[in-house]
Amino acid sequence: MKNLFLLLVLLPILVFSQENEPVVFVGFINKEPVFDNYKKHKLYNPDDLFEDSILVYPETYALVKVQDSTIVYTTNDQTIVSVNGKETTYNLYSAFIAIDSLGSVYVTDYDDALKVKKLTSGKIVDTGIKGYVVSILDTDLYVTREHDPNIIHTNADLFKINLETKLTTKVATNISGEDTIVFNSGLYIYDTILKDGTFQPAVYDVKKDKYIMLELSDTFSNSLVYDNYIDRKLVFYKNIKHPKTTQFSTYGISY
Repeated sequence: MKNLFLLLVLLPILVFSQENEPVVFVGFINKEPVFDNYKKHKLYNPDDLFEDSILVYPETYALVKVQDSTIVYTTNDQTIVSVNGKETTYNLYSAFIAIDSLGSVYVTDYDDALKVKKLTSGKIVDTGIKGYVVSILDTDLYVTREHDPNIIHTNADLFKINLETKLTTKVATNISGEDTIVFNSGLYIYDTILKDGTFQPAVYDVKKDKYIMLELSDTFSNSLVYDNYIDRKLVFYKNIKHPKTTQFSTYGISY
C-alpha cells in the first residue's frame, strides 16, 4: 500500500431491494464482501444482493462475522462457530469478535473482566490479553481499551498485540473504539474524530502519526463502512428505505 492515502472518489452504486429490508457487511467469502439481511436471516454477496442468497440461517441466531468457511453466530448467551457447516457452541456471548486466517475465533468475554478468549476445537482458551477485540492480522491482535467506561466516544486507545510474543504496541490514542477499523495492511486506521463540534470520518496514518479527514456528501453522513482490501477501497454504504423498496447505496474511496 502506498504511504499517501489517495482520495479518489468513486461514483455511488445503487442497488434496489425487492425485499425492502436493510443489510449489513459481515465479512468476506472467497475475497468477496458479503452482507447479512438480519431480518430475513439470509447472507448475500453484492452481485446477487436481494436475489439468490448464499445462506439461510436459523431465526434464533444473529450472524456476527464471516471469513471464508468460518461463520460466527450469537444467541442471547452463546457463541456458535460454524466451520464448513459444522457447528460448535460455546457458552459465552460477545459482540467483539475476530477470525484469524486459520479459522480460530477471538472474542472479548464481558463476564470475565474483558479478557480475550480464543475459541477453537470446542475449547475456550484465555489468551492473557484484555480489551475489546477489533481485528486480527496474521499473528497480531488489535484491541481497544477504555480510559473511562462512563465516557462515550473518543475514549479508547488501540493496541496491537503479537499473539506469539505478547509484544504490545500502542497504535493510536483517543479514538472512538466504536467506529474503529484497522486496514488489512495495518498501516491505516479508520475512525470518527471530534472536529468543529461534530464527529467526522478520518483515516489515521500510522507511520506519519496524523489524521486525514474524509469529506463525504450529506447522503453518506452517518453511513456504515468497511475496508474492501481486495479492491483497495474504503467503502461507505447506506440502506435508504422507500415505501416499496430499499435503496442500497455505496460510496468508495480508493487507496
